[in-house]
Amino acid sequence: MNLDWGSVPAWLTGAGSVAALFFAAGAARAAVRSSKAQAKQLDKLEREAEIRAQDQKREQANQIAAWVVLDEEALPSVQCINASGRPVYNVTLTCHMDTHTVSCLYAVKKPDNESKQLNYATRKIREYSSMILEAGTWGDLYRQGHLKVSIKFLDISGAWWQRDENGRLHELVNDDISSPGPSGSITH
Repeated sequence: MNLDWGSVPAWLTGAGSVAALFFAAGAARAAVRSSKAQAKQLDKLEREAEIRAQDQKREQANQIAAWVVLDEEALPSVQCINASGRPVYNVTLTCHMDTHTVSCLYAVKKPDNESKQLNYATRKIREYSSMILEAGTWGDLYRQGHLKVSIKFLDISGAWWQRDENGRLHELVNDDISSPGPSGSITH
């Protein structure tokens, strides 16, 4: 029996083809790893860009807050600050008092350098003292965490925001935006 082993050039060509196949497979794996790494980097950059865009969008809203303090006579006073340097519109303050709420609407809240007392909202809270004080004094309500305020407003870019009674800021979507009740409305 006589086997034909071929010629040396044919063997070299075959060995070169196999080697080229291994190198091509290695290059393909490296290209896939590089592509995956680039995709991860691109995802990271996109997330960072989204965070920066959201931070820019929240910039004005982050500088607006409202809260309740007790004055020297232990009466509630609503304080507010708009440190953004730009006005906000359709501001609804809702004072949460135990089981009652009082809402006040302000067309515009101008920028401030320091917090200001909102006289109308303060007066509206104090008008309901006979209903509220069944639960104790203003100081009792304040210490128990039952005397808080939330604020909803429209920023200059047209976005609606709400800082809830615990101070957390939320952007509102169309379903969350309802027309405020009449100024000084009370609900139980």
